[in-house]
Amino acid sequence: MNHLMQYEANSFKEQNFPIIFLIWKDKGCFKAHWHEHIEFLFFKSNGYKVTIDGISYETKQDDLLLVNGYELHSSERLEGETFFYVLGIATSFFSDVSFPNFSIPSLIQGDTVIRDYFDKLHEEFVKKTPGYDLEIKGLTYKLLCHLVRNYQSKQLSSAEISIKKNKLRKINSILKYIAMHYSKHLTTASLAKQFHLNEQYFCRLFKRETGQSFTNYLNQYRAEKAASFIKESDYNMTEIALLVGFEDSNYFAKIFKKHIGVSPREYKNKLLKEQSKKSL
Repeated sequence: MNHLMQYEANSFKEQNFPIIFLIWKDKGCFKAHWHEHIEFLFFKSNGYKVTIDGISYETKQDDLLLVNGYELHSSERLEGETFFYVLGIATSFFSDVSFPNFSIPSLIQGDTVIRDYFDKLHEEFVKKTPGYDLEIKGLTYKLLCHLVRNYQSKQLSSAEISIKKNKLRKINSILKYIAMHYSKHLTTASLAKQFHLNEQYFCRLFKRETGQSFTNYLNQYRAEKAASFIKESDYNMTEIALLVGFEDSNYFAKIFKKHIGVSPREYKNKLLKEQSKKSL
């Protein structure tokens, strides 16, 4: 996932295949972003919150979430380990079938057929036995056919797609601004003024589109940037706190633990232990 820009560029350019399958296990959260391609998230564990197009879903094991193209989505871990499959399907996959403009319900629960398709997809991507690419395409077509036949769907008009794109422009600009200025003193008042919005409207807009309050989003963003600094630099904790916008080291440690799961020093020690094992 692209943590700096809320538009996720075409991931399929890196491979000559219209399907991406990923395992997201204990990797924390992903920041608000959007893309043209369709994405399915199939959950193998409980305790995860995903916001899609302004609506938040607290997921359970065997839930399926569909992210249509041009829908802003983000996540928040609520408890325990995170474990879900990500199935991304490029728009080129639909060059000879009429699926890309269909709207399937964002949340589907307890469908054992869907669970079996995802387990088979996972097996094929892991084993990569001869002909696995053909099998993956076949399974994906079957999954999409199952969704169209068993869940209400409608074809989006050009006007509806245009509305989705226009809605993204404002929040897109706000999130980009935060990514560029996260280390500075940012408030809802200053952001509202920057984008010529009423402060109350700004707060409602931000919460609706990202599923988080501005303060929570900013703190999470700063914590993730701090984790990157700890991993990739030699700055001490006080320096890192200042680099990501925290003047109070104790408050920084509290926010870091809330969003990363451990204290900054515990995170650093964990990295050092992992590096030590690799060097043996």
